Amino acid sequence: MPVLDRTAASLEPCGLQRLLPQTAKAAAAASTATERRSRTLHPTFWQYGVADLELSQTCQSLVAASSSPVPQTEPLNASSFLLDFLYPNGALRFLKSSYLRVLGDRRPAAVIRRPSRPYSSLPFSTPEPDATSQTIDSITTNLAGPSFPVEARKAAATTTSRGRADDDEASLVQELEDVLQTSVTLYSTEAFDRAWDVYSRLPFGAHKAELAHRVLLFLTPSRRPTEAQRIVMAFSAIDTAERDAAAVSHTIRALLRLNDREGALALFRQGLAAGETITATTATTKTTTRSKQPCPPGLGPLVADCLQRAAWDMLADVWAIYKEKVGRSEVEAVELKEVLEVANLQNRLEQLSAVVRQNMEAAATATTEGEVPRSVTGIFAAVVLASLHRLTCADSIPFVRQLKNVWIYEAFIHVALNNGQKAEASEAYGEYRQLRLFRPRRATLARLVQEAYYPDDVRGMESVLKDWYRVHGRPSYWGLQKFMAFYAGRGDVTSVNRLWNDFSAAHPGALERGEDTFAHLLKVHAVRGDIEQLEQVFGEITTVHHQTANTTCWNIRLHAHVERGRFGEAMRVFEQLCAAVEPDGYSFGTIMSLAGGRGDLELVLELHAAAEARGLAVTEAMLDPIVEAYCQNERLDEAERLCVSTARSSGEKTDSAQKGTLKKRPPQSYTALWNTLLRHHAFRHDLVSVNRVLKRMSRLAVAYDGGTYSALLFALAQCRQPRRAVELLRAAQDEGLFRPTAQHYTLLMMAYVRSRQPHRALQVNRLMHHLGFRRTSRQTQLVIKAFSQWQEFPPGVDANGLPAADGSTTSLDRRELLAKALREFQRSLAPLPSDGDRGPATVDAVRLPLGATRRFSFVIFMLVQARDFVGVEEVVQLYRSLSPPDDRQQPLPLKLCNALMLSDFYEGRFDRVKETWRYVLDRTVEIGRPHDWSTTNARSHSPIVARLRYGLTDPLKTMQRLYTAEGDADGLVRTIQEVLAAGFALDSKNWNHYVQNLARLGRTHDAFAVCEQHLMGQWSGFAVLRARRRGGGLDGDGVGGVNDVDRDGLHNAQFDGDLFRSDDVTTSQLLAAARAAEATTAAPARPPNNNSNTNSGSARLSRAQQLLEGAPRYNRPMALTFMVLAKAYMDLERSAPWSSAAERHFHDLAIRYPKAVHAVRTMVRMNSRLEGRAFGDGDPSETPNGHEHGLYFDHDDDDPLDLSAVHGA
Repeated sequence: MPVLDRTAASLEPCGLQRLLPQTAKAAAAASTATERRSRTLHPTFWQYGVADLELSQTCQSLVAASSSPVPQTEPLNASSFLLDFLYPNGALRFLKSSYLRVLGDRRPAAVIRRPSRPYSSLPFSTPEPDATSQTIDSITTNLAGPSFPVEARKAAATTTSRGRADDDEASLVQELEDVLQTSVTLYSTEAFDRAWDVYSRLPFGAHKAELAHRVLLFLTPSRRPTEAQRIVMAFSAIDTAERDAAAVSHTIRALLRLNDREGALALFRQGLAAGETITATTATTKTTTRSKQPCPPGLGPLVADCLQRAAWDMLADVWAIYKEKVGRSEVEAVELKEVLEVANLQNRLEQLSAVVRQNMEAAATATTEGEVPRSVTGIFAAVVLASLHRLTCADSIPFVRQLKNVWIYEAFIHVALNNGQKAEASEAYGEYRQLRLFRPRRATLARLVQEAYYPDDVRGMESVLKDWYRVHGRPSYWGLQKFMAFYAGRGDVTSVNRLWNDFSAAHPGALERGEDTFAHLLKVHAVRGDIEQLEQVFGEITTVHHQTANTTCWNIRLHAHVERGRFGEAMRVFEQLCAAVEPDGYSFGTIMSLAGGRGDLELVLELHAAAEARGLAVTEAMLDPIVEAYCQNERLDEAERLCVSTARSSGEKTDSAQKGTLKKRPPQSYTALWNTLLRHHAFRHDLVSVNRVLKRMSRLAVAYDGGTYSALLFALAQCRQPRRAVELLRAAQDEGLFRPTAQHYTLLMMAYVRSRQPHRALQVNRLMHHLGFRRTSRQTQLVIKAFSQWQEFPPGVDANGLPAADGSTTSLDRRELLAKALREFQRSLAPLPSDGDRGPATVDAVRLPLGATRRFSFVIFMLVQARDFVGVEEVVQLYRSLSPPDDRQQPLPLKLCNALMLSDFYEGRFDRVKETWRYVLDRTVEIGRPHDWSTTNARSHSPIVARLRYGLTDPLKTMQRLYTAEGDADGLVRTIQEVLAAGFALDSKNWNHYVQNLARLGRTHDAFAVCEQHLMGQWSGFAVLRARRRGGGLDGDGVGGVNDVDRDGLHNAQFDGDLFRSDDVTTSQLLAAARAAEATTAAPARPPNNNSNTNSGSARLSRAQQLLEGAPRYNRPMALTFMVLAKAYMDLERSAPWSSAAERHFHDLAIRYPKAVHAVRTMVRMNSRLEGRAFGDGDPSETPNGHEHGLYFDHDDDDPLDLSAVHGA
């Protein structure tokens, strides 16, 4: 029987492997992968599948046969067991020994399984039994022998089986405890199988019932149907009294996974009916619970399943059962968290929304109660509330508006604020206020104030304040402080006083504790510019309220004087502050900003040393004035070294903070210092240095901010490169380099105005309106300037810079543009109009709007051009009527005095011009002297501060014209010498005008001397001028001169709807333009000499050098200056043969002033109109360059350092 033996043995676990010879095993190991997988089915089946075979019928037959003695030999009868016809006695003995424990138990014993393990092709290895196990097995085998009585064998077997069961149960419980302690995830399949395997091997009893709940929770992370079935089995083993909400909820989820929805719904109904027996274990929300009944378990999985399958009838059943048993129609959002897992949730909610609308329509038209459909509005509202965090605001707002539920509106507002969508939150709050049950919570109102409305949205703030008083009464401590700060920032004295009275009545202790209550009373007057009222309120802190002003109050007082530009008063207030209280970093930063803006380097460094001596932390606000003062004093290298050292120290602090050595707030980036340095390089037209500084910022990991890109745009505007500015803004829009603001677009307007393209500037102004930017003072100034450039408007363009609607190609009328400029000026003086939900910037402001002085000055200049002197007087009277009361009796600001000097000159009132000049000179000298902090007195014999060193350039041009018109050469020379002796400096235009006027007045020797000394040192020759005249563009590094401007900056730009769209610009080109790429790097300028700078073969200049020479403070001779000198030189040459003095004078010029004389001799005539006027053969009525504005009154407000608009400056 060897074949049958092998066949029988192969049916045991891994039996085939014992039968195979060694050679066969080696051959099997080398077989293909398909054969190996087939072979592994045998051990796999015996390890995992055979234990589930149902052998209960065989066991029952054995139990019935065990009462009679087993005969020694049995006939070969058929049996239900496999292959027992071969070995009947052995098979019967094997089954009896295996199932002997069931004889004393009414329940069928669990099948003993092997410990589960991962599927493998290796045979299962059974550990060797110990001595105790072998003894128990031998006793059991002997008891099963045929010679022993049946009753004795039964008793002995039962006792032995119970002993082994106790030992096995303890070990299994311990093993199960170890498994349940492990952390599992969705994919911990092995742990789930092992836990269930051990649990299944436990005998029925108290331990198994107790562990069923833990096993159920252990299996819940799995998503396999196998675990779902096991969860249901484990739940059935839990006693009814021990079932809690978590077990019911997970079981319902498992039933839904098994597609047994009727069972899930029945369990949901049963769980609700159990009522008090179910222990609610769900997490509570922070909001107040509006019901006493606990939330029913399993609602979330059922609702999510209905949404996923669009089973609206079942959803109605679930909702009906919920309302009937719980007695309410609200659900906490946390109980429906399973809804967030639904795929295509937006589409499902739209379908449910449609069902809700249909049900409402059907209910409205129903005539009988039976026709009314079951409502699912309540569960729809609960689902929407739970889904707000999952959906976007744009997707969820239609559902919110459909439901009109106050709780959902408030939740939506909070979600929108969390996502930073202030506009959506504000719009939802406006709709929420229209609901009948509108009653917002304090937390909602506070968040709207803090995150949506403060500090710009006037209408929103006033709505919240009104609702706060109407719903909750007086606002909280924080609310009153916030609203007082808001109205103080607007200059609304009435609202601040009303809120302050409520605050002092509700919180009287705040005044005694010295908190910042009086700060709002001071700030409201500081914003309005009412210094007199501010000083009165500051005095009442001590005299009326009997309190001591703290540092905050002193800082507000100091800041008010600094804002008005009153340097002497500000220094006195600062000294009083230091004597009364301890100054902080803001105190020093405020006064240092004023001193640094003046360029008073010694005072700034003295204040910085005092702050360090007091132990104050050095802040960005304290270092930026130092950089500013260094730059204004032409010490840009030291300013850059300060920026580098600050950046490196900041980087070291950052590294220390990352290592955990610093626990305070992260260090500052100090980007503002670099931005100041960039602006000064830009003002000097030095794009090479701008590029170098930007690279250094990148190497030092100094982050760019909006101010950095503003400085870059300012550099492009100064250098008249609007196309590059457009490319930079296009890159910001398309690639997200930075977020363009109104300031960035205003700088683009400035670039077009400076490059004489006013129609493009007006297009940018229109674009800013479409983008929703509020008009600023600087923008209005540029619009007025654009209208004043009436000669530059191309034909066929209307007053808005757009092509004419009627297709006309005629030029605009000058009077029309002047009228539009005056209307813009009048509009700028009125309070800013309401923009949507935003109200005026200030209420009943005492001082003029920011930049008003510059606008008045420019309008006066425009009227002077039109020779409307009556209009000039009206503008002056208008200014006085709009000035603060304490300034109406004071002299006009210096900027207006400069404009009035030009007006009086053209009107022929020379005496008034000289009188105004004397006041301007004396006043500028007075306010321009450096001050010492210790005494607040001006230092004697000190030069003018750097900021005002060029403060007389505009009025000095008018005085030069006056003396030239009078023919008073001595007066002209005396005035220039007086200005220089006082410590002032002249810019390039003033020096050129001085040389021209001396030559015209017959002071040829002095004219050549001034030109040689102050202008020829940086002259680069005639190469650029001749190249432009020949019309053949420049190659290599050279392009046109400073007036050779590309006027096609926005040729392809579409301003209506699509901003700066163009596909011909790459990112690399944008970045190269934005950061002044190395392509424009300038070669060092050659030292001037008589040969290289004047001959016809001189090298063309680099583009960077041309830009540098276009800076207003880069002293070089202009073409007109050489023409005037050439005419004087030729007149002297013609007189030389007839006068020995003239001949001696003529030869002396060539010896003493070789550069200027050589330039005049080698100058090439180009037969231009300018030459005709200079040499006397042109139209005498024609002004140089066609613009008196450019020659004699350079009303250029593009200087970022301009402080002349302040009163008294």
